[in-house]
Amino acid sequence: DGGGWSERFDPGRGILAPLVLSTGRTALSLVAATHGDIDHAGGLAGLATALPATIMADNGLPDDGRALASFRAMARHRGVYRTLAAGDRIAFDGGLVLEILSPPSPLPPDFPPDDNNRSLVFRLRYGQTTVLIVGDLSKEGERWLLKNETDLAADVLSVGHHGSASSSTAPFLDAVGADTAVINVGYRNRYRFPARSVTDRIARRGMTLYRTDQAGEVIMVSDGKTIRWTTWAEE
Repeated sequence: DGGGWSERFDPGRGILAPLVLSTGRTALSLVAATHGDIDHAGGLAGLATALPATIMADNGLPDDGRALASFRAMARHRGVYRTLAAGDRIAFDGGLVLEILSPPSPLPPDFPPDDNNRSLVFRLRYGQTTVLIVGDLSKEGERWLLKNETDLAADVLSVGHHGSASSSTAPFLDAVGADTAVINVGYRNRYRFPARSVTDRIARRGMTLYRTDQAGEVIMVSDGKTIRWTTWAEE
């Protein structure tokens, strides 16, 4: 998520870029917009302004959102724009691999029509560690992936649609089989995310849950075999 955007504040420049710079990194290998919703794409152009990216990517589907349009325009101007679709794979120096699971290209007739379900769904693989990130994928998109027997297995799940009740169905969570779930969600957000039904389903599966509205920044560090977690609340 790149965060929202307004004339008064750009979270890409104001929050994400300083966070990355604090780790000593001055450039990015990839900046990817899962889809065009402003809370996902809004800060990405600002982030890429502060920190140049080797690849700037999205799903390539039509989208009239201002945030994604700015992101695409910058990427094309720099000559680093790339569209991603199911089956694509990017290997980075150091052993990290990005696997795109959805959406397919071209979209089949039975694919859910709304933008949320066309979010890029991708799995990060580093050694024996895997993380599944699903954007705003909702139950219809989850159902489509399950119907098509997509391999969704991961150690960590970035929970879909900020913990909305329209996502994270029981069959989907079972197929992922993650040990840990992370919900990216704003403090006291007006939608009252995450939904109790979602956190209950996560708890019933014995998954460790981190929420950014409670813990603030959540950091995952892996050596390819084990995972270490720290949060802003613990620092």
